[in-house]
Amino acid sequence: MTLILLVASLYHMNINSFVMDNNVHFKNTALSKTKARIEIQDSSNIPQMKGSSTIQQIQDSSNIQQMQGSSTIQPMEGSSTIKQMIAFLKIKDDRNLIRGVWLNGAKNAQIEIFQTDSNTYAGRIVWLRVPIDTLTKKPKLDKLNPDTTLRKQPLIGLVSFKNFIYEGKGIWNQGTGYDPTTGRTYNGRITMNIKNADFNKIKLTGYWKTPLLRRSSLWIRMSLPN
Repeated sequence: MTLILLVASLYHMNINSFVMDNNVHFKNTALSKTKARIEIQDSSNIPQMKGSSTIQQIQDSSNIQQMQGSSTIQPMEGSSTIKQMIAFLKIKDDRNLIRGVWLNGAKNAQIEIFQTDSNTYAGRIVWLRVPIDTLTKKPKLDKLNPDTTLRKQPLIGLVSFKNFIYEGKGIWNQGTGYDPTTGRTYNGRITMNIKNADFNKIKLTGYWKTPLLRRSSLWIRMSLPN
């Protein structure tokens, strides 16, 4: 009987010891997790103290970009969304898929393409990354235009290309494009991959004087057709 009581007593002590040890382990684990959580929170404050990319700095940089004339509208790259597809489906004529605002290949200007009264297509500059002339501190003018009488016209609002005719299958041809950074006028052609429903990109190909010197650029849509 005494032996049975002794064994029972030892078993009870081992159980209590196991429970106490595990309680300590659980408490230590909880403290470790709490400490780690505190350290993580503290470490999240370190970049702010050291001058790393904080939310405030990101906001400041975005403000700087806006002050410099950067676009606040995201280009519509990639596949079209449902909203965009619905807007495109409302367009009964393929020729009008080109309408809207586009970011040029150099990403320094946005051009609104519109249909003219003569059913051709033209484009006017509606945004410039650097709209102010660094010398005059005023809005940029068309200073390099070969026609000296037009050199005082502002670049914002300037019709930079015109007379594009839709030939079908996503091709607008026989137009001209004017580059105010050089004062040159190029013969141009615009293509869109309508077959694959890629309505958010157009390719402009132009040449000056000879087709042998043609060049191309990819434009990205900034707004849906109006």
